[in-house]
Order: sequence, then structure tokens, then C-alpha cells
Amino acid sequence: MTLTVFRLKDGGRGMSTHGLLERSGHFGPEYLQKTQALFDKYYPIEVDPHLSPDKKLAAMEEWWEASHALIVAQGVRRQDLDTCAGNGGLAFREGVRQLLEATRARRIPVLIFSAGLGDVLRQALRLHLGEWDHVRVFANWMQFNQSDVVTGFKGRTMHVLNKASFAQQAAQGQAGEAPRRNVLLMGDSLGDLGMAAGLGGGTVLKVGFLNDRVPERLQAYVAGFDAVVLDDGPATPVLHMLAGVL
Repeated sequence: MTLTVFRLKDGGRGMSTHGLLERSGHFGPEYLQKTQALFDKYYPIEVDPHLSPDKKLAAMEEWWEASHALIVAQGVRRQDLDTCAGNGGLAFREGVRQLLEATRARRIPVLIFSAGLGDVLRQALRLHLGEWDHVRVFANWMQFNQSDVVTGFKGRTMHVLNKASFAQQAAQGQAGEAPRRNVLLMGDSLGDLGMAAGLGGGTVLKVGFLNDRVPERLQAYVAGFDAVVLDDGPATPVLHMLAGVL
């Protein structure tokens, strides 16, 4: 979780876009039990600093494919997604709105690479932060039939460890725009470190958000990112870093 918080003010766990569906209550206890079993199996693999990248990559692909298959099996409707996006459980970090305002004012494009559900994320952005014409979202987008029921997902699956492979697609989508040599990269996973590949040949400032299991993962984050925000902190340090640049 990069733009959104890992822990809510009431102490509860902040939800991902997948989590909003899982905890909504719309789809019954069996769906929740199955998604929780997937989390219990695969999340420890995601955050284990001792496993090889190949093993992690294979596990993440299994997790996302299984999760999306459950969504399709539930017969989720478009209106269910809109309802879930408006429910509590997802909150954006302090400073995110100000960061979006600053980049929009200076016509700096913002690219969001999300391993979540693009349809839910887009609606959550609208509800919590409003419309932002300089923001593009790369995520997992659903396919719907004529009855607005989810029948599958479009294109390749994006998960927490393969976002870098979507960077070339993003670069191609900027054709005709002014070239951008410098990139601010924000991520909460070591798999996010490659997201700037293909977006420019200049300076890349990498800011990591280390939300939990800090002692066992801090060394790897410090080695990979230029700056690390600890313990689910706000996005305001990023604004401070950019104050002399923007």
C-alpha cells in the first residue's frame, strides 16, 4: 500500500482494492474464507526476505490468478464494485492530495501502477480525492458482459512483483508528450523498484514505504530505495523532498 494507509485510525487493517470486495459482506462467508486462506498462504511468501525472486514470482502469479478466479465465480456486478469503493476500509495517506495538486499545477504526469482492481481503484480515487486528469492508472481491469457482470480480466495480470514489466507500455502511451528525464518513484514493495524502467534516462528518486515487519525488512529497503518512510507514515516527507524542485 503506497498511496493508501496500511493501518486505519481505529487500528484496523487498511484494505486493498481486493480487500474491499472480500470484506464487503456482499459475497458471503465462503468467499471471505477462501480469500483469507489465499492471504494466509501467500502473504508470508511475499514479504519473506530469504526466498528467491523466482519462487516469489511464481507464488504471486498463483495468488492473483486464484483471487481473480474467485471474483469471476461470484458473479460480481459493476454496481457492487462502486458500492465497495465507497465503503470504509480504504484511506489515502496524509499528503497524497497535496502531492496530486502540486503535480497537476506543474503539469507533471502521475502514473499509478497497481496490483489491485483498476475498476475499484478508479472509483475510490473519485470518491476520496476527486477527478485528476493528469493521473493514469495501470492495474487489473475487469471485463463485463451486457448485464454488467464480471466475466474475466483484460490482458496480463499485474501483481506486486511484475510491475516493472508494464513500464514499457506506460512509456509508449506517452508518445507525443514532452519527454520526462526525471522520475519520482514511490512504492511499498521491493518489486516496485523497477517501475521507472523505460520512463526516462535521467534521475530516478526512489521513496519506499515500509508499512510492517520493519526490523526484518529494513535493511533491504534501505539498500533499494533512496529514502524510506517507516511504520505506515504519511506522504508529506515526499512533498518536503520535492519542495526545492517543483
